[in-house]
Amino acid sequence: MSPLPKRPWDELSVGFAGPFPTGEHLLIVIDDYSRFPEVESVKSTSACSLTSKLNRIFARFGTPSVLKSDNGSPFNGEEFASFAKKLGLHHRKITPLWPETNGEAERFVRSLN
Repeated sequence: MSPLPKRPWDELSVGFAGPFPTGEHLLIVIDDYSRFPEVESVKSTSACSLTSKLNRIFARFGTPSVLKSDNGSPFNGEEFASFAKKLGLHHRKITPLWPETNGEAERFVRSLN
């Protein structure tokens, strides 16, 4: 069991919901401390689209220390690794086939469906 975050916006969970009938997805970012959700509509789940939206979110709220995600392709490439390194962000990938380890984001996605 992971220790609880010490302050708001220090550890975040991130995931995608969709695709929806419009072809769009939702990028969901959840603060693990307060459970505050930040949701952005995206036309693509590419690493380029992901990092662009995360830059917008981080500009508003600050850069977290830790970002948890599943092992989806946008989070596994060199582009995302470079993005995380540039920001000094620790990227924690959840255990494959065990979505409960990214429970905040997974629960929020379930509530949308």
